[in-house]
Amino acid sequence: MEERQTAIETTESKSMKDAWRKDYRHQNKRFIAWLEASQYTTVAAEGIREFTDVERSDPTKYCFAHKKDLNYGGFNASVFMAFLAETRVKNVSEVDPTKHILKSVGDVRKYGDAIQWGTEMAGERLLQTYYEQVDKWKRAYKKEHASAKADGRTEENDAEPISSILFTMMCTWAVQEGNIFVWVFGLMQWNLMARSINVDPSLFHNMKRGQSDSIEVLPDKTKSDQGGEFVTVKNIYGNPLNPFVSAFLALAVWLSLSSAWLEHTEKLFREAKSKEGSASSKYCRQLKMIIKRNFDEVLYCAVESGL
Repeated sequence: MEERQTAIETTESKSMKDAWRKDYRHQNKRFIAWLEASQYTTVAAEGIREFTDVERSDPTKYCFAHKKDLNYGGFNASVFMAFLAETRVKNVSEVDPTKHILKSVGDVRKYGDAIQWGTEMAGERLLQTYYEQVDKWKRAYKKEHASAKADGRTEENDAEPISSILFTMMCTWAVQEGNIFVWVFGLMQWNLMARSINVDPSLFHNMKRGQSDSIEVLPDKTKSDQGGEFVTVKNIYGNPLNPFVSAFLALAVWLSLSSAWLEHTEKLFREAKSKEGSASSKYCRQLKMIIKRNFDEVLYCAVESGL
């Protein structure tokens, strides 16, 4: 029985990376610290507890080095929304002190994700009223963030789309410098409309000939979908009018130049024994250097595009 239970726990442990679990614990720790220092003394006294020795010694509870957790049953949604309302503000605008710089919707949402994960680890259930109140607040914040973004009051590191003109320039520079890796990796990211971290684990079995003149790509998983339950097929097409942005041509060149080491692996971009995310990091690092070397042209393109 013990061996079977161990086997079950081993499989369940693959549902999420430990780095994400640690991040969730850290986010809940921040809420706990805020609650202890707040005016909500009664809520803090009733809503915070110490991990038991049994929980700390249980590897499936993922306590790590943390000592405190929340009582999720009867969780006070109003107090949590007060925390979110305060946390959503990154800093006060230097131009107008009455206006705030807001954090991204994703950054704020992670605190709610951490609460739900902590509830699952504790074997408890949140009240239905919690979901109703917090979901309503999240919808309102999306609208607030959209208005603030139009007013230039959101984090500068919030992801912004790039124009097709700038992307074409980036591909051209990569080819001119002989950096085929950045060229093909960037085209895969553009065509798949994916984060670089989701292009990183691309395998040959993820690709096949499409029904039309395309290559169908179906990833095993993504960063936000580790189980691969919601992945969808994406089609990549060639571009006979502009070779610099032709994914077919870039793939052909990459496969030809990398044939020696690709013969022994299914990984399209990640070399043997390299860590997960290494290809993505390499791409981001090298693309950043290309951008720096052509910064004046990038700046001009951004101004012309109204960015």
